[in-house]
Amino acid sequence: MVLILILICLVTLLLTGLPIFAGLGLVSIFLMLITEGQISSLGEIVFGKLNIYLLVAIPMFAFMAHVMIKSKVIDDLFDTAHTLVRHLPGGLGVATVLSCTVFAAISGSSVATALTIGSTAIPQMKRFGYRLRDTYGVVAAGGTLGILIPPSGPLILYGVVSETSIGALFIAGLLPGILLAFVFAAFCVLKNINIVDRERENRASILEIFRSLRKSFWALLLPPLVLGGMYFGVFTATEAAGVGAISALFIATVVYRNFGWNDLLASAKETTQLTAMLFMILASAAIFGHVLTVMELPSELVASVTKAGVGPIVFILLTMVFKISGCGTVSGAAQGLSNDLIDLMKFSYKVL
Repeated sequence: MVLILILICLVTLLLTGLPIFAGLGLVSIFLMLITEGQISSLGEIVFGKLNIYLLVAIPMFAFMAHVMIKSKVIDDLFDTAHTLVRHLPGGLGVATVLSCTVFAAISGSSVATALTIGSTAIPQMKRFGYRLRDTYGVVAAGGTLGILIPPSGPLILYGVVSETSIGALFIAGLLPGILLAFVFAAFCVLKNINIVDRERENRASILEIFRSLRKSFWALLLPPLVLGGMYFGVFTATEAAGVGAISALFIATVVYRNFGWNDLLASAKETTQLTAMLFMILASAAIFGHVLTVMELPSELVASVTKAGVGPIVFILLTMVFKISGCGTVSGAAQGLSNDLIDLMKFSYKVL
């Protein structure tokens, strides 16, 4: 009952328009005052949660993505994907999914993936007569790959909080991400296979494919460089992020030569804003988790679930329903699950 009241208060605050970190932080501080009578340990809790070497990977991966966006490397990536699949029914939709898949392996962010690929794909899909509903749906679905296909910011946060190997999480997210991309692409083909009044382009020649791949070589090089280095033990996740950021700067300044000081400052600013937002959420979640532990609510919740005889699969399904009802969308549930209420996953560990 106490946990339900806490969640009701939290949801009510969020419905007022407060940012997640602010609502979570206010509720946590209020409960801290009630349970402990003081908040002198607040700084120690936050510092302890953020003073983790692995978290350096988040701004590095974000910076890598912003540099690739500013240098227009992503435009070549979409052109290559379109060249490869333009002859298929719904070819532009498939190209959008392919582009999202590759860029997800660069950015680690759903929002960045959807915005970046969408800015190129949406005008093209409109020009070829795709319905707005289908156009926005493909971009939105493809964008969700950003939090699943490594390097994923939420996976890094989850690994830090749950003390799970980041490399293992990245490996675990790779195959489901590829399968999901395949499902999205297959849906685009099946949905458009009987549409005959839409202009369909000719199959690209071998020469066109070769030229396109050569043009986007540098964009395609980054994911295997970064992820391959991690998977084969050449460097850690944090070191991989640094390698990716330096490689992106090299591509932008030496290969493309269209990345100036203003672009560098803009990329740094956007990276700082994104990192600050994620770290504020993580700090608020740390305080919230501390309060729940002091109140012994996790133990009570685990005991209640165990006593009710709920199996692992049912518990996970109930958790998903709870998150979706709170966030409104599946992608919102995925992001919320790994960010603001990440302590819920700790309960899963104990139950499973």
